[in-house]
Amino acid sequence: SRFLNYYEMNPVKFSKLYPGAKQLLAKLKNRVKSLSICSNKPEKMVLKVLQEYKILDRFDYISGGDTFDCKKPAADHIFKTNPKINNHNLDQILMVGDSYSDIIVACNAGINSCLVSYGYLKDMNLKHKATYVCESLEEVGSVIYREMPCH
Repeated sequence: SRFLNYYEMNPVKFSKLYPGAKQLLAKLKNRVKSLSICSNKPEKMVLKVLQEYKILDRFDYISGGDTFDCKKPAADHIFKTNPKINNHNLDQILMVGDSYSDIIVACNAGINSCLVSYGYLKDMNLKHKATYVCESLEEVGSVIYREMPCH
């Protein structure tokens, strides 16, 4: 509880947005049908971080590890986060993440995944489970533009 209290008071003290994140999110907002965040952090902390970085308005759906009765890597966490995701459009969904739970939840949900090779994840043995592996957000943007149809 001490950690959570400190984190709540200092949500971005020890974090930073990846270079190019705001620009990519701005471009994607007009390109994809919806943008979601499916995090295992407490939902109120996800919201605080997004507010601090002034990117909350870029996302249509947001959930945390305490939002539902499940969390990543359970596939239901993705499906409950964004009600637009269903069995008829799984090929149009891309999970972008930097952790084990991000890639495994994509596998469990039957959707494509893009593993960013920098950031939180240290064990790159997960590369073989990801659909794509990217070294930068620019590369992530290229994957999205190539794979995701315009709406």
